[in-house]
Amino acid sequence: MGAHQSHHSQHPTPPPHHHLHHHPQHHHPHPTSLHHQKQLELALQSRQAGTPHYHARIAAVAARTGAPGPGLAAFSGGTQAGSPHGGSMTSLSGSREMSLGSNHNNSNNHHEPRPSQWRGLDMGGMAIKNLSPELFHYAFLTSLYLNHNQLAFLPPDIVHLRNLVILDLSSNKLAAVPPETGLLVHLRELLLFDNDISYLPPELGFLYQLETLGLEGNPLMEPFMSILISEGSTALITYLRENMLQTPPPPPRDWIVLDEDHQPPPNLVTVMCYNILSQSYAKQATYGYTPSWALAWPYRRELILQDIMTYHADILCLQEVEQQEFEKTLKPRLAALGNYAGAYLIKSRARTMTDQERPTIDGCAIFWNRDKYRLVDHHDVEFQQIAMQRPDFRSAEDVFNRVSIKDNVAVIALLERVGPGPGAGEQLIVANTHLHWHPAFNDVKLVQTSLLVDEIRHLARRWAKHPADNDEPPMPILICGDFNSLPDSGVYELLSKGGVPPTHPDFGSYKYGDLTASGMAHRLHLSSAYADMGEPDFTNLTPGFRGVIDYIWYSGSRLAVTGLLGNVPRGYAAKTPGFPSQHFPSDHIPLIASFVVKPDNSK
Repeated sequence: MGAHQSHHSQHPTPPPHHHLHHHPQHHHPHPTSLHHQKQLELALQSRQAGTPHYHARIAAVAARTGAPGPGLAAFSGGTQAGSPHGGSMTSLSGSREMSLGSNHNNSNNHHEPRPSQWRGLDMGGMAIKNLSPELFHYAFLTSLYLNHNQLAFLPPDIVHLRNLVILDLSSNKLAAVPPETGLLVHLRELLLFDNDISYLPPELGFLYQLETLGLEGNPLMEPFMSILISEGSTALITYLRENMLQTPPPPPRDWIVLDEDHQPPPNLVTVMCYNILSQSYAKQATYGYTPSWALAWPYRRELILQDIMTYHADILCLQEVEQQEFEKTLKPRLAALGNYAGAYLIKSRARTMTDQERPTIDGCAIFWNRDKYRLVDHHDVEFQQIAMQRPDFRSAEDVFNRVSIKDNVAVIALLERVGPGPGAGEQLIVANTHLHWHPAFNDVKLVQTSLLVDEIRHLARRWAKHPADNDEPPMPILICGDFNSLPDSGVYELLSKGGVPPTHPDFGSYKYGDLTASGMAHRLHLSSAYADMGEPDFTNLTPGFRGVIDYIWYSGSRLAVTGLLGNVPRGYAAKTPGFPSQHFPSDHIPLIASFVVKPDNSK
């Protein structure tokens, strides 16, 4: 963190309360740069848009004539004015004290508009002093015009309008911008011309897609004004993001105890599943809301190691581990910090890479605490290869066109508990995988999962000390990974229910031999570790996605869950546009579960 102190020391502190004239004189100074000229031009257009519902009227004319509206109403990327995602604009008249719902508290009179009807709302030029909370229920809005009113305060509830692309608050009496505005990460235009704003909260740095920040006509303090005039809106947003102060970390995630025994059982095993976000994928273009110093690998690497050592799980299943990081960082440092040893498999495309390219290719790693486990055997799974080894796949064209071009892998380890003590000699199968990511390839994920399950079944029979009479493996099984699949997916159904029918929608119209002829089935009796308490709020959090795609699966016949790492504190999650952040080093969060090993009744 010390390397970033120069950023933090430059961060301006909020100024004292200013008593400034509401609207500066509309003079037209000679522009000092193209960025300054743009500010002046847009401010002039804004000042000409002071009549009631100006933008809605312009949009209506444009809709009738097919011509783009003039001025700000045309700044919507070539789509209908005020509606960057399509749809139409509407206007609402309201009293000067309250608007939008203040006179419609009776539910019988209230008719909330359907999102399909309109996405832009123009309440400009109405001398509105306050905003009704009802406004912030319209989460479907993409354009909101509140310009030329008498607003002295913008409620933090603006955060609920997460789909906004255009927000115009010009020509009001605003002295401050709420930090929550920074969570409107889809904004491309934030127009604040002619207000009393002198300070900008650093949270506006989250607005990585913002193209226009209109601030002409405000008593803006330095260095904000100089950066805006000389370098433009994007540079100012970057400055705010890069100079975010280090904030205290959120409260620790709760440890949820499912087994009320006060004494932990002697044969307890804990496992962590964690996609650590490969350095190769952590690009500023992808994670533009993250300060560059928080996205840098040296910073994230230390937080990842802190996460691992804070919980010190017996077994670690890590995804997106670059080969060079496994060899040079994780393997030696985890050995020193926690007496871990590891097994690793790089993605299949590494085979075609040069020696210079190969170290940055990612893969899957399993680590185990040598104080508790030793490696008996391990097996590498390259889905490309094993798919082509199946006789029923060899004539399946979709296997060639879809499955065999994906380079996802899995690593499977046979671990044995070291003694002396209870459970010594007990063996455990641990699998770690990272399935293909794209939602257009749900069929591929389903095939990859089926291939993985088959590999585990075959290995369990081969590795078993006492083979079972039936198809149910006698030893405990853990399957961890980033499955890139939601709880309503075919992958989840296959693992949790023991099979999917050949007609499952995730197959689409693709043909995969016996899998789409007769379906898939297995007898591993798997459950998601979090299923009984409910899957987490999310395991992956970005501005465009919030959902559960990482899992720890276990065989219920030999393992029982005793504890789980809970959700990220919801108050913290609600105040961030996504991960990585200064406190969370990956766009995924680690999952941790503890299990007690049940006796083997098959002997």
